[in-house]
Amino acid sequence: MRVSVLDLGSNSFRLLVADAGLGRTITPVARDREMLHLGAVVARNGTIPPEDLDRAVAAVKRLADMAVRAGAEQGHVVGTSALRSAANGDEVLRSLSRAAGSEIVLLDGAEEAYLSFLGVRAAVALRGKRLSVLDLGGGAMEIVVGGPDGVEWSESADVGVSRLHAECSVGDAMDEEAVDRVRALVDERFGHLLAGRSMARRVVAVGGSIRALAHVVADRTMHWLPPSLNQLPIELAQVSDLRAELTPMTAEERVAAGVKTSRADHIGVAAVVVERALQLLGASGFELSDWGLREGLVLDTYGGHSISSGKKLRRSEVGRVRDTFSPDGPDHASLVARLAVELFDATTTIHGLGRADRDLLEFGALLHDIGRSLSVKGFHKHSAYLLENAEIRGFSPLEVALLVSLVRFSRTGETKGSFEPLAALPPEWQARLEKLLALFVVVDAIDWARSGQIDQVDISVGPGTVAIQPVGDRSSLRPEVVDSAIKRFQAVFGTTVSFSL
Repeated sequence: MRVSVLDLGSNSFRLLVADAGLGRTITPVARDREMLHLGAVVARNGTIPPEDLDRAVAAVKRLADMAVRAGAEQGHVVGTSALRSAANGDEVLRSLSRAAGSEIVLLDGAEEAYLSFLGVRAAVALRGKRLSVLDLGGGAMEIVVGGPDGVEWSESADVGVSRLHAECSVGDAMDEEAVDRVRALVDERFGHLLAGRSMARRVVAVGGSIRALAHVVADRTMHWLPPSLNQLPIELAQVSDLRAELTPMTAEERVAAGVKTSRADHIGVAAVVVERALQLLGASGFELSDWGLREGLVLDTYGGHSISSGKKLRRSEVGRVRDTFSPDGPDHASLVARLAVELFDATTTIHGLGRADRDLLEFGALLHDIGRSLSVKGFHKHSAYLLENAEIRGFSPLEVALLVSLVRFSRTGETKGSFEPLAALPPEWQARLEKLLALFVVVDAIDWARSGQIDQVDISVGPGTVAIQPVGDRSSLRPEVVDSAIKRFQAVFGTTVSFSL
């Protein structure tokens, strides 16, 4: 079922249109937004004046119309902090409800926190048992701590970016007094909520201002960026450096420094809030989540609220991408993935890679030929493009870069440094990629003809040697392809390989 969520937030009004299946995850098909900063309006005036209400009504009409044109069969409209706080909230809700053609559900802080937690848990692979989620909006910031069994506790503090920008009378640039005023309010309104609470060491953050900060960091530290920065790690030191740089700047200077125009006026306040919140949490940084309240609402409404383990989430996402582009079931990819894992396990003393690498090798093998859905010629290039733009969840940007590079160079194992995702990998990641490619090309060569005639391989490892014995009809083997793959393996690992043709 195609559904829409219109989130009337304190910084912006945001639309999500997604396909939702009962008990399953969701597939976003359209997104849009309007920046209104109603949180600042309410903080200054206590109400939403007529001219600002007119802007809000126009935004709701446009976004609601877009949802209909995108094919949404059911729509949900929710309001958050600014609409809760406005003295004329009832009048505002009536006007916006008429514009949306639907009743608006006002969420309290606990409901916002719960839905954000669901969205984050569906987008971020959970490595440990617990995590803290920070959701920074225009009017408030929610914190929720939970684990595999759901939410343990949550709180909401009135330290949203638009609210504090207005309350602290922040001008175009922030002097040290303005920074100190914002910090003091974060301490007063957020810090005391943490007393006596059980914290989780891992922090995941969500929200438009959070993403804006993360994008500035990523633009400066990575040579290549995927469409989604989901699970991008940001260190507290990076936030502090960015806060020190951005707060004294004017909005125009911030844009020149890489900040989006729509966020330039408030991002200094956001940097102060995020930095202080991390300090109060005793956190060394955070990971970004691209999913939050809107996605959580769809999951909760349509039966997808069960929380997956990190491994299950990643495998599910690989399956989603594979099914999208290879709906008939790519037997070759499944066979190669199984053989790749078997070769990996048999040669651990040679390659020295870990469990995470094993998973990435398997996932890359499952996805390496999805590009054949576009064209057989150069399919590895098409596969890399599709994977790069699939917004695959549960993987960090570096993991996506490694997977995309593995798929792109899966034909021969020979890499090109000019390929941007590869260039984005640190040297140690590039070394891991070289090893994974060397393993992959051997098993791919075994079923190069895609016949499935050889579905088993006997592997034995001795001092400085690896013996590979294909089991089955070997008539489909191409000696020149096998020879090239073996030479690649030997060059990377410095070992001798015997292969029975």
